[in-house]
Amino acid sequence: MTSKLPARLNNAKTIGIYSPSGAFCDSAEKTGLFRKGCERLESHGFTVRDSKHCGGIWWNASAHPQERASDLADLVADGDIDVIIPSIGGHVAHQMLPYVDFGRIAESGKALFGFSDNAILPLITTAQTGAVTFHTLCDVTFGFGRCDGTNYSLTEAGFLSATRNGTFDLSCSKMWKPLQGGRASGVLLGGNLKGLTMLAGTPWWPDWKGKILFWESADPRHAVVQHLVHLANMGVFDEIAGMIIGRFSTLKESFYKPDQVVPPDVLLLDVLGLRGRFPIVIEADIGHDVENVTIPLGCVADLAVTDVVDCKVRL
Repeated sequence: MTSKLPARLNNAKTIGIYSPSGAFCDSAEKTGLFRKGCERLESHGFTVRDSKHCGGIWWNASAHPQERASDLADLVADGDIDVIIPSIGGHVAHQMLPYVDFGRIAESGKALFGFSDNAILPLITTAQTGAVTFHTLCDVTFGFGRCDGTNYSLTEAGFLSATRNGTFDLSCSKMWKPLQGGRASGVLLGGNLKGLTMLAGTPWWPDWKGKILFWESADPRHAVVQHLVHLANMGVFDEIAGMIIGRFSTLKESFYKPDQVVPPDVLLLDVLGLRGRFPIVIEADIGHDVENVTIPLGCVADLAVTDVVDCKVRL
């Protein structure tokens, strides 16, 4: 299987920013980071364009779900926009789903990026249309707003490589750890663990057969366990070809003592019965407040896990 990158990705010049979930204007700190993020993107030669409700606030969101979806549609329809990224994360991106035309996103040739709560939007676009979309720490506020040439240099370099050259480096840093050995080839699909789990039972639930599932989380460890058990009960682990887990070691635990929560190797291999089933990687460069690789959803990846990890994207 081969995958075609969005037509507007290579040598992208104009970035459209929208707020599919939370608001950045509810605090001076976040507003300042958003402005720094815009300036950082402009320093790399991009023209930055805000959507209508990008800087809005509506309860714990930026705007009504229909207005947020309308903002996305406007960016998709704008002939000058090459790349679409979120301003910030949040908890309410799912509210938009009934109002989003995922087919129009795919047909536009725009490069749609997502992260955290709003990662469901590129995930669904790829799952429903086959169009390639992208996952990385791409929000303007806590992503590019904290890039300074030292912090998040790998994240920034991956985004620039994708948007300038259409290339991706998943060669893996020393942080990537084998959890279970094996080899697999499959289409990359995933995002935020809670976000994708919340799609279960909806019209937007992806087909996981033969996929390499990648996920990250910002939830407490006991909640991550709950989400993984739910995926197991849904039969997801009977379908996927491999799994890439983000930076698990940084996750906190506030309800139980840390040593009371079953560790991921015991949970996945023994409790959920995945021992010997498919290759699993943990501590990948995916997650909140850590360096992130840019992952092209919809592309085929070859994953080899022995005492080291090797993951290559094949276009």
